[in-house]
This record gives sequence, structure tokens and C-alpha cells, in this order.
Amino acid sequence: MVRLPWQEANKFCQNLDFAGHNDWRLPTLEELADLSVKIQFINGLQSPHVPIKLYPTLYWSGTHCGENTHSYTWHVNVSTGGINYVYNILALSFVPVCGNVYVDLDLPNNHLIFEDLGNGTVKDNQTSLIWVKNIEKMFREGIFNA
Repeated sequence: MVRLPWQEANKFCQNLDFAGHNDWRLPTLEELADLSVKIQFINGLQSPHVPIKLYPTLYWSGTHCGENTHSYTWHVNVSTGGINYVYNILALSFVPVCGNVYVDLDLPNNHLIFEDLGNGTVKDNQTSLIWVKNIEKMFREGIFNA
């Protein structure tokens, strides 16, 4: 499992050139919370309908907390939906995302929420966001430019 302090995770995402995209970033708190809700809705992290490789742990958002934006950032526990903030120097998991900052479309069939694009990324068909499918594999195999 890949865990980095917030600044390193953020820098990794900003410098990532992968699957034809170079506009990767950490997800906003709203995007990460939305992903967590969808995962719970379609029966959890082990569901075959969740093609993103995630662990039941805390994930960094790109949303800072409070006035001291250099110290605390919001995170989401993707398996429980729990939201909290933590000091930026701690190492948490992260998942890069690219695309528009949240567009809500109403798709009734939960089997169509996520689409594996076949290039190491997954598209959320409700938000049009593109997520890295397996950050751990990227680090292990060195299949990125960051």
C-alpha cells in the first residue's frame, strides 16, 4: 500500500503523466466522499463493480482544513465513509484523479457507475472523473512519469 505525506502525494499527482493525461490531482473532499458512498452502495471494496484498487484505510483529499492550510487536510476512510482532518506530515494513502471538479449525472444502474478504460484508469460515469486504477501497481512497476 502506497502512503505519503500530503505534500508528497500532492506533488506526485501534479507531476503525473499517465494514460494520456497530465492534469492529475488529489480529489476534493466532495469527490472522495462521493467515491466512498458509491463503493458502499455497490457492496464494498471487494465488489467486482469497483475496479479501482483501494484499501479500507484513510485517503488524502486535496481540500485543506481551516485557516492554517499548510498544516491540516481533510481525509476520507473509503470503506466507512468517515471524514476527518489530520496533520499533513502523516503518511496516508491517496488516489490520483483528473477531470472536471464534480458533475452529478443520474445513472440508475449501479453496474454502470464505473467503467474500466483499459489503460490503467477507471471512469466514474456519474461524475466524468477519471481515477487511477491501481496506484500501488504504478509504484511497484514504475509505470508512470512523475
